[in-house]
Amino acid sequence: MRQVVLYIKDKDNKYQLAEMFSDETISITSKIQDVKEPDKIFTDFTKAFTMPASKENNKILQHWYNSSIQDGFDYRIKKDAILEVDYTPFKRGKIQLKKVILKNGLPFSYSIVFYGNTVNLKDVMKDDELQQLDYLDNYNHDYNAGNVYLGLQTGLTKNSVNNSVIYPLITHTKRLYYDSSTHIKSGTTSGEDSSKLITSSGGFTPAVSRGDYVVNTTNNTAATVTLVESGNQLALSEDIFVFGQTYKIYKKIQYNGNLHYDNTQSERGLSYVDVKPAILCSQIITAIEQKYNIDFIGNFFTSDSFSNLYMWMHRNKGGLTTEGTQTKIIGDLNYSSGASGTTSTSFDVSDTNWEFNVTGEGREKFDFTLALDIKTGYTDVKYSVKAYDSISDTVVAELKDIKGDNTLSWGIEFLEDIPVTYYNISWTVEAESTVFFTPTLTLDYEEIDDNQTNTLQAVYVTSPAEINTLSQIIVKDHLPKLKTIDFLTGIFKMFNLTAYYEDNYASSNFGKIVVETLDDFYTNAKNNISGGSYNISKYVDVEKSTVEAPIVYKTIDFKYKEPKTLLSKQHEEEFNDVFGNERFTLSGLDFGKTYKIEIPFEHMKYERLFDDNNGDITEILWGYAADGKFDSDLDNYPAVGDYDPVLTNPLLFYGIREDISSQYINWIDVDNIPNNPPNNITRYWRPSNTNSSGESKVLYNYNSNYSANLDIYPEYTLNFDNEVDEWTLTDYNGNTNSLFRNFYGNYIRDLFDKRKRILKIDSHLSQEILINHKLNDRLSINNQEYTINKIDTNFMTEKSNIELLNVLPPTYYEIQLYYAFSGNTCNNGTLVTVYSDVATITFGSETSGKIYANKSLTVFAPNGKYGNSNNYDNWYADGMTMTTPSYRKQGFWQSEFDVTVSYPLTCSGGG
Repeated sequence: MRQVVLYIKDKDNKYQLAEMFSDETISITSKIQDVKEPDKIFTDFTKAFTMPASKENNKILQHWYNSSIQDGFDYRIKKDAILEVDYTPFKRGKIQLKKVILKNGLPFSYSIVFYGNTVNLKDVMKDDELQQLDYLDNYNHDYNAGNVYLGLQTGLTKNSVNNSVIYPLITHTKRLYYDSSTHIKSGTTSGEDSSKLITSSGGFTPAVSRGDYVVNTTNNTAATVTLVESGNQLALSEDIFVFGQTYKIYKKIQYNGNLHYDNTQSERGLSYVDVKPAILCSQIITAIEQKYNIDFIGNFFTSDSFSNLYMWMHRNKGGLTTEGTQTKIIGDLNYSSGASGTTSTSFDVSDTNWEFNVTGEGREKFDFTLALDIKTGYTDVKYSVKAYDSISDTVVAELKDIKGDNTLSWGIEFLEDIPVTYYNISWTVEAESTVFFTPTLTLDYEEIDDNQTNTLQAVYVTSPAEINTLSQIIVKDHLPKLKTIDFLTGIFKMFNLTAYYEDNYASSNFGKIVVETLDDFYTNAKNNISGGSYNISKYVDVEKSTVEAPIVYKTIDFKYKEPKTLLSKQHEEEFNDVFGNERFTLSGLDFGKTYKIEIPFEHMKYERLFDDNNGDITEILWGYAADGKFDSDLDNYPAVGDYDPVLTNPLLFYGIREDISSQYINWIDVDNIPNNPPNNITRYWRPSNTNSSGESKVLYNYNSNYSANLDIYPEYTLNFDNEVDEWTLTDYNGNTNSLFRNFYGNYIRDLFDKRKRILKIDSHLSQEILINHKLNDRLSINNQEYTINKIDTNFMTEKSNIELLNVLPPTYYEIQLYYAFSGNTCNNGTLVTVYSDVATITFGSETSGKIYANKSLTVFAPNGKYGNSNNYDNWYADGMTMTTPSYRKQGFWQSEFDVTVSYPLTCSGGG
């Protein structure tokens, strides 16, 4: 019998030695990934065991049996604990108090369960949401056109982290497209009939057709052609013209989402209010570490599969909005039409203020009208608007608790001479939550002097025209509504990660949580004390064991949340398949259940735009968080044509900064300088389901002759299955590096192999193995290697019930090749080990089989580390005859690097 020693941290945060029953049976179960539940991470745990209600234990547990004690032991919270075996450190974790047993009214024993330390994540995070991660305040930033422009083009550096916040090209409402076509006719009207477009210059036939789009460029109203009555007269769908107004005619309706850059177009294109920010997922991980005082280590969170992964800040459908009172002083007021301040000091408007004075001569009248056009989707937001005179410190006009479109008016009239009086008026909107609106300020002035009446009017608008009450982005307030533990669980399921607590006192990483992909977890077993394996042949009971099938599943479904966006739903309707999901099924089986691996994120399908004018592909790819029916308003220019905004589930994507060579994006707001609109965007952050751009390269053989085209596809994608890459518009022959292929394929295919078995066997492990073994160690029994599925150890009987999975023989062969950058002798080359699907490489033929890169070694190519995204390359001979009895042969290695130059000579002794 081994002695189990338990230390429990008391109320003073000191570990106290608990007293144990000498005959108590304590069993601990150790597992990290169970084949019966392949997407779950497990931790060590014991069955409930008892310990005496001794004086010392009562003190540690604060006499929990006595409910009258105030601020006593809280059974709802697990307590830190340490398990030792024969006073040798074994496990660190938590204990949970289950119950106390009374005899004759007195406490007799406590019932306790011990859990390994990774269970601590759920305990400390509880139901906390991402919104409670205060560390994310380091990424807050001002919300204005200039900042969004920078976030879209270059990314924002916050908290000393480059591109920690970006504004990706994902719109919440506006439908984007690209059309480089220009107007077909323009001119000035010469008729009085408002329902017609009449011009003396003619030329409407044959260029103009029914359905063409006509814009009154004097007042930006629009209509469509209903009839071409003659070469100089068109009938229109709306009454939009009077004599002497200018016009342009287009073959297509000009919607506000056209991204084509035109330095004369400041009304249509991309505005800062069309997009929302995104934050690096790595910074969310940092925020979690900071809040909960934990430390994740391992290479995953800094790997290429995670380093440019972002979460879109889409907490509410439509534009950016937050709860709570917000105030906006209407600023950036710019003269639009009518009399200007250069002709009358009565209209001296600067940025936020209207300044004027009453000179005291004659009769004067001053009026303003502030019209607020509330954006669709915000008409239910309650707000107030007021006009404030800073000279008299008076609110001169106010509307309270209103909704929808409204107009605030005020005027002052002087009927006789008065002393000179000054006014300085500004306008403020205060809303109960974010509201988007378009203000138009109209100023009127009237003066009567010597029986002469002088009237003036001026109109002012803001730049940009649409503004809102949101002035700063508080990152945590815009993150999706998601529990912190669900965010972590989702990441772990996506990438098939495993985590364990480093409880080795001697390790520099003691107390940290190691996060690794499952493949890396098993690969890194070579770093264990065991070197990766233990031979337990002499410790097992070979006379009694059981062999079982490892799984009861026929199918495993890998699923994102049900898609809500337009393109993803169209994909499902067209292909009867959910974009990005995967189903792994073994054919030919007549039984088995379906296991579902579901993650809490949504998956979006993106669109690469083509020029509607000529069909050319552009360098613009975008996402659209909308669905429903297309709704258009054609009465004004530009026309509005959008779908209904939707609230997606939390969205993750890779951010790729894309340079645009020619087809620039029309930015209709000021930039960061600021330059007045329109501005051209020459680079932008595009959302992507791949971590990098794929490409096609030309390969050359040893003699610099053309060999083939090689598609280099991205190393990582967020699709569980193989999908057409939205950027390159290719499926890479079905060989995309999907989540399944990269992170689940080896494990699932091995698990579903018909040769796979679970061996259940009893053993009496040595103390060295019991204390030092890790769950990624292999255990060897009579020359057969196994991986550990689960170990149950009873410290009373010293017996361990072990569940093992047999390690299958490889379906590939290890072959050593000499690889040299120059020369043709093997002595000068570098010896590397690769995997091949054939046992012997025979040179002298064109192709001699696939050679697979050994993931545990490094194969070097001329331009650095050999990044094997295809998982294989082909070995070719150069057609020369054998020259020595050793069958040493010249050839070359076909690599995705350095493909435009001659390959170095290499040699190999095959087999």
